[in-house]
Amino acid sequence: MSRVASIRTALVVVSALLLVTPLQAQTTTGRLVGNVIDDTGAALPGVTVTISSDVLIGGAQTKITDGAGEFAFIGLSPGEYTLKADLAGFVSQERN
Repeated sequence: MSRVASIRTALVVVSALLLVTPLQAQTTTGRLVGNVIDDTGAALPGVTVTISSDVLIGGAQTKITDGAGEFAFIGLSPGEYTLKADLAGFVSQERN
């Protein structure tokens, strides 16, 4: 095989691999992230944040806010969610 034929064969193989690579499985998920603050804007750690929805497999999910008042729910299916935040000494809040 000549050098030109070898280079041409290599280019065909590389081109074929480049065409196959983008065909990876695609998923449609989202995430819900946020932080909980009080009326003064101070972060609230230790808040129980619960999301619920008809699209959640396995039922409602719960997270506890960290020291900066932050929480994150990842890998969520598209849909409508209800979010509830609870902390002793504060009025519970719910958002759709």
